[in-house]
Amino acid sequence: MKNILVSGFSDKYLLEVIKVVRKECKVFQLVYSSKSKFARAGDSFVEDLIRSDILLSKFSNHFKDPVAYQAHPEYKESLIFFLNTIDRVYIKPVSNNELVEYFNYLLDYWTNYLKRNSITVVFFQSSPHFPWDIALFFALRFLNIDLFILRRTLISNCVVFDRDFRYLHHNLFKFKNHFEGCYEFSEIKEIYTSQSSWIDYSKKILADSKNRRNGNYLFGFLTYKKLLISPIYLIKDLFTSRKNYFRLDFFDYFFYLASRFFQQRELNHIWRSISEKELPKKGKFIYFPLHFQPERTTDPECEFFSKQLSAIKILLNMFPNDWKIIVKEHPRQNRPEYPNLRRYHFRSQAFYKSIKSLNRLILLSTEIDSKNIIAISKLTASCTGSVLWESLIAGKPSISFGSHWHISCRSSPHISELIGNNKALINLINKDKSDVLKDIEFFLSENREAFVKASNSELFLTDKGFRATSVKNLSKSIIEISKKC
Repeated sequence: MKNILVSGFSDKYLLEVIKVVRKECKVFQLVYSSKSKFARAGDSFVEDLIRSDILLSKFSNHFKDPVAYQAHPEYKESLIFFLNTIDRVYIKPVSNNELVEYFNYLLDYWTNYLKRNSITVVFFQSSPHFPWDIALFFALRFLNIDLFILRRTLISNCVVFDRDFRYLHHNLFKFKNHFEGCYEFSEIKEIYTSQSSWIDYSKKILADSKNRRNGNYLFGFLTYKKLLISPIYLIKDLFTSRKNYFRLDFFDYFFYLASRFFQQRELNHIWRSISEKELPKKGKFIYFPLHFQPERTTDPECEFFSKQLSAIKILLNMFPNDWKIIVKEHPRQNRPEYPNLRRYHFRSQAFYKSIKSLNRLILLSTEIDSKNIIAISKLTASCTGSVLWESLIAGKPSISFGSHWHISCRSSPHISELIGNNKALINLINKDKSDVLKDIEFFLSENREAFVKASNSELFLTDKGFRATSVKNLSKSIIEISKKC
């Protein structure tokens, strides 16, 4: 029986999947708290991994013989990825030396844990994007233990397993022994242009953001009832923050909470004041919608381009002066709401000032529908956003600055394939709709053994009738992959 570790499998649907997998594999989980009703003996808990002092006090025996990873070829890269995740959980600045020490302790912890439990393969529900699971990912790389990342596609009820979140290491798992849970090429060819359940879900959130931004809710709260119970949220956040999550004491917490409350409203006002409310009429346009941050789609999936200003500047340098870039802020980024401290470090006045100062940029209101912008653009560019796929199925090529499930599609190349390669850039620009659709179908054909009829979350199950099928297919996939590791 194989010993496997799963990370992020936390909703009811995914727990049903794990229940089936347990019939053929011994399953360990990374769970948030030891008090969780889903916790089992041998599981690892996030609450034990959030600070170096907690690690040292709870697992002192792990660090008697620390492993020297610093000489490993991927150590420097792993440390950069780790540091890029820190701002989402540590609001108050922490010294660089302390963070490096924390990372090394996490690597030692995971090494000990993986060896002690004889883990042979690890499954991530999505790309690791917190400090503790970034450390897990690289510990697996250093130990040569197989790992797989469950990626949601923008085809409804379709997922793939990737071996890495980094562009140069992208490698979809293909089920050579085809089973009924995999899509036939004819099936996926028929449905790939349909709007996915993720897009439907996203649109509902964006509509809510629009209402909040337009003042239809009191201070961003959905209803008076939610406003009245907001002290309960505050107490829960305060308890979590004081205990571990943001490393804030009582007074720090209220300072940053008030600061974020005014920050999100100020930044929302700034964008509204510098953006245009109507589409431009004529020109050659590249559409670059800003990502919602922090989120795994930027850190870690777009690697060193999570600072989106750098990506925009690269596009300006690559394209002739008669091309302009349409930039739209993500509607959720600064929406009025109960302050989310994770977003504290991810936009600033300086960021908007820098964007405003660039020539050949057109800044658009968050209320303009992306479909309308794609329609007037020659191509789109994004870190890893859904707009890349939306552009492709509309017959427009796209450029990515990160790793995503369709990165090997020839009409959606990574930026590194185009820098210094003017021939490839011209070829991409000149693709018409039929060329783009041919490239999509070629990509789907080449990877037809990778597409599984399932979801990576309960949120995106399209109907209740599909739930049992999705549980069956996803559990079967995990068992099949585990047998090969």
